[in-house]
Amino acid sequence: MGQLLTRADLMRRLVVPKAEPAISDKRLQDHADRFLQPSIQTVGLRLAEQSTKLVVKGLFEEDVGNMREMSSESVPPRFRGKTGEVLELYNDPSPGQHTILIGLGKREKFDEEGARNFGALAVRSAENAKFDVVTIDLPSGSGVTLKEPALVEAITLGAMLSSYRYDQRLGVSEEDRPVAVKELYLLVEEDNEVNRFQLKKALTLAGCQNTARYLSDMSPDELNPATYPLLLELFAHRFGLQFLRLMPEELVAMGLEGIANVGRASPNPGSLILLGQMDSETDPLHVMVGKGITFDSGGMSVKSAEGMFDMHMDMEGSAAVVNAIRAILQLGWQSNILALACIAENRISENAYLLNSAIQIGRRRVLIKNTDAEGRLVLGDGLALGAHLRPDNMVTIATLTGAAIIALSKGMGAAAFTADDRLKANLVQAAQATGERVHFFDTFMDPAILEAIKGGDLADLANISNLGKEAGHITAARFLRELAFYVGDDGKEVHVPFAHVDMAPMMDGSGALKKDPRFRGDGFALGYGANLLARFYRDLKTK
Repeated sequence: MGQLLTRADLMRRLVVPKAEPAISDKRLQDHADRFLQPSIQTVGLRLAEQSTKLVVKGLFEEDVGNMREMSSESVPPRFRGKTGEVLELYNDPSPGQHTILIGLGKREKFDEEGARNFGALAVRSAENAKFDVVTIDLPSGSGVTLKEPALVEAITLGAMLSSYRYDQRLGVSEEDRPVAVKELYLLVEEDNEVNRFQLKKALTLAGCQNTARYLSDMSPDELNPATYPLLLELFAHRFGLQFLRLMPEELVAMGLEGIANVGRASPNPGSLILLGQMDSETDPLHVMVGKGITFDSGGMSVKSAEGMFDMHMDMEGSAAVVNAIRAILQLGWQSNILALACIAENRISENAYLLNSAIQIGRRRVLIKNTDAEGRLVLGDGLALGAHLRPDNMVTIATLTGAAIIALSKGMGAAAFTADDRLKANLVQAAQATGERVHFFDTFMDPAILEAIKGGDLADLANISNLGKEAGHITAARFLRELAFYVGDDGKEVHVPFAHVDMAPMMDGSGALKKDPRFRGDGFALGYGANLLARFYRDLKTK
């Protein structure tokens, strides 16, 4: 195999782009102008309602009676303050102020998740009432366990996620599109530094998640292995991130043949994109690797037409890691951290890679038993290169297997895997803090799973197991773990602390999330993983 890049090599080659890349295609330029734009242009804190025509207030079940006594107009009996109830009131007709009440449920059960949903429903209700400026009155009073800064963050995050819309494919003018909130204000008791920081934090996290959603919602003829790197280079330039693009020829010369083979049938060569900040050869390094398959036909192991329909979203893992990097560095949480986006397009042609061939990924030879198990091959290139840098830890995230969807069902969280107790604890904590759920499958380290993915007499590993469709998410995770190692000074293989998140059940707003006010339902991306990983690495730093 060829020589992999060292930390010193990368520090010489990773640079912040001095200028935005030249984009000649008008459609792509339109996306370049839009994909980093916040969904609400003005967001701020206020100490008084001032002249805002619409105020949204949250009401707990216990407070409904008090509200009826205080309101100049009676609150209809049908409104009881149950979670998610919405009621519009004109409580002061003279200035024409409009009030929307939203039920918050039981006061003692109100938490960050409830606050995020309240913010989301506030924006959605304002849009339905055709208001483009909204003020949200923060829940307060005895029994509310969340302090004001936590409420500012959670409500703002929910509001910004709810405001996201992807309507670039619609053939209607801007004037004919539904009303969208343009200004958002939060009523607070103190406009202080802590609240302003929490507001900035929420806007950063929401911006990262919505950017991930935008990239994932782009059609496959617009976002492909030729155009995606241009948007990521623009992304790096705008946010001051170091950037490097490794093309298939260089990857193959290093003994990394996953991206080159998976992308062979496409007219657009794949690449490995590195983004982040690396400024030390000796400090601990953190590496995230994301799957960036911009369209997956299944290759020669062709998918059904139905199975291909949403495969433009098969790049969501890469969108998660690059946006997590942005959040981490913008909020000052971490340096010496890299995101590796493994980009390719799995198509069918006379040049497609074939079953029963074998490819090199680092120090392992991999037998191709199914060309529709391509995600682990491109991730393998990122893992082998990343592990060679001897990082403190590595995390992969990908829409990797249908088996994870079968195991968990859509919208119920991602499948997670790690043999490292510290990484597991941090992922659990990050999931609880962000609401981006993970469910762990510890059996991936069972010796029988390793035996199932061996390549027999033909290769070291096989890209699908000999178990057939059984435990596909588990065998895939073990395959990835077997590539996350480097060769120590004594010549022995050293496995890097490793975790894998199979986010296939969280690809779009279907299933359990179909009615969630933060998302747009079937067919639109969730942006899962960006906030999860940002919180995960923040917690690693603070411990």
